[in-house]
Amino acid sequence: MTSSASTPPAAFSQLSTLTPTVAPHEANAMPLSAAPAPLVSFKEVTKRYGNFTVLDKLDLNITPGEKVAIIGPSGSGKSTLLRVLMTLEGIDEGLIEVDGESLTHMPGRGGLLVPANDRHIRRVRGKIGMVFQSFNLFPHMTALQNVIEAPVHVLGMKTAEARERAADLLELVGLGSKFDHYPSQLSGGQQQRVAIARALAMRPKVMLFDEVTSALDPELCGEVLNVIRKLGAEHSLTMLMVTHQMGFAREFADRVCFFYKGQIHEQGTPAQIFEHPREERTCAFLSAVKEAN
Repeated sequence: MTSSASTPPAAFSQLSTLTPTVAPHEANAMPLSAAPAPLVSFKEVTKRYGNFTVLDKLDLNITPGEKVAIIGPSGSGKSTLLRVLMTLEGIDEGLIEVDGESLTHMPGRGGLLVPANDRHIRRVRGKIGMVFQSFNLFPHMTALQNVIEAPVHVLGMKTAEARERAADLLELVGLGSKFDHYPSQLSGGQQQRVAIARALAMRPKVMLFDEVTSALDPELCGEVLNVIRKLGAEHSLTMLMVTHQMGFAREFADRVCFFYKGQIHEQGTPAQIFEHPREERTCAFLSAVKEAN
C-alpha cells in the first residue's frame, strides 16, 4: 500500500535532527536510568476525512512491553489510531515511528524525509500484528491452515516450520484440539482466538486489538480476554487495545488513554483514570458507560 503524501513536522524533516551529538562531558552526566526509547511513536499525526479531522496533531509514545488501553466515545479517533499504525489508512501530517524507524517516511536525497514507498512500509509494518473486530478467517481453510498461510507466503517460511509454529500458537490460545476445524465449526470466541494466533504467527513486536470482543456474545468475551491476559502475563509484547470493556482495561493496562475529538484528552494509570479522572469529559464518559452497564 502506498502511503499518502503526508507532511512531516518541520522539526523532523532532517534526519540529522533525530540523532543529536552529545559531548563527552554531557554523556557522563546523563542518568544511568534513562527512560527506554519508545517502540511506537506518533509525532503530530493528523488524519482527515474530508473536512472532518479524526486525529488532530496527535503525540503518543509507547514503550517496549507497555500495555495501553484506548477508550473514548465513538468517532474520537480510537480505531483510526490503530488503522494508521497498521497502514490501512494514510496520514495527512506528522510522523509515525516503529522500533526507531519511520513507518510513514523514509530518507530521501539530502537527508530529507519523503513519503515511504511500498517496500519500506511492508518491512516496517512487519513488526506489527493486528486483530480486528471481525475475525476475517479464510472459510475454506482449517484453523491450522489459517495460521500457516501468512508465514509461508509472506515470510517465506518452510511449511514444516510454519506448521510447528501454528500448532504451538493454537495450543497457546487454547485450541489444541481444533487444528482441523473450519471456521464454520468454531464458535465466535474460538474464531477470534484463531485470529490472535494468526497475528502472533508473524512474530510482531507490537500487537493491536481493535474492539476484539465487540462481535461476541457476552459469555464468549471472557475466553478471548483470558487469552490476552495470558499473552500479557507470559510474553513481552507491546499491546495497544481499543476497548469498551472498562473492567478489563482497568485490570490489564499499564496506561489508559481517553480519546476525545482526535486527541488524548486525558491519560494515566488505570487507577488515576477510573478512580480520579481530572477532566469533565472523561468523567461524563465513564458515568455514561457505568449507567449503560
